[in-house]
Amino acid sequence: LLSFDIPENRIPKERQGQVLSLQSNASYVVDAMKVMTFKSTDEGIALVLELEGKTIYYAGDLNHWHWEGEPDWWNVQMAKDYLCEVEKLPESIDLAFVPVDPRLGASFSLGARELLAHSDVSLLVPMHFWGDFTVCEKLQETIETKVLQISDKNQTWRIP
Repeated sequence: LLSFDIPENRIPKERQGQVLSLQSNASYVVDAMKVMTFKSTDEGIALVLELEGKTIYYAGDLNHWHWEGEPDWWNVQMAKDYLCEVEKLPESIDLAFVPVDPRLGASFSLGARELLAHSDVSLLVPMHFWGDFTVCEKLQETIETKVLQISDKNQTWRIP
C-alpha cells in the first residue's frame, strides 16, 4: 500500500505488480483489512487501518502545521484543512502515529491535541520529531493519553 504520489519508478521492479496506489478520501479492502484514506495537509495521504478488531491511524504528513512566520491567512487555512480531515476520523483509535515536530515551537503538539479532542486514542506514537526524543516526554506532560516514549532510533516494541 503506497500513497498515490510515489512515482512508479521508485518502486522496485519485482514489486511493481504487487503495489496498490492509494488515493486520498477513499476506502479499500485488502484481504481482511479495511483501509480508509484522508487528504494530507502536506504530502501524501493519511490512513486508518481496521484489522482484527483494532483501529490504527497513521497520520503521515496530516497535521496542523502552524508555522511562526507564515501569514495569518495561511495558518487559519491550515487549521481549517486539518480539522476538516480530523472530523472524518473514527471516534475510537487503538494506535495513532502522529507528527509532533519540534520545529513548530510551542505549536509542536497542536495537531495531536486536536486529534485527541475528537478521537479517544489508546496509545499515541510520536513521529516526525527529527531525532529530538525529548518531544515524547514533553507531549506526555501536556496530554492524558498514553504516549509511547521513544529514546533511540533503533527501538522496537511489541504492542498488544
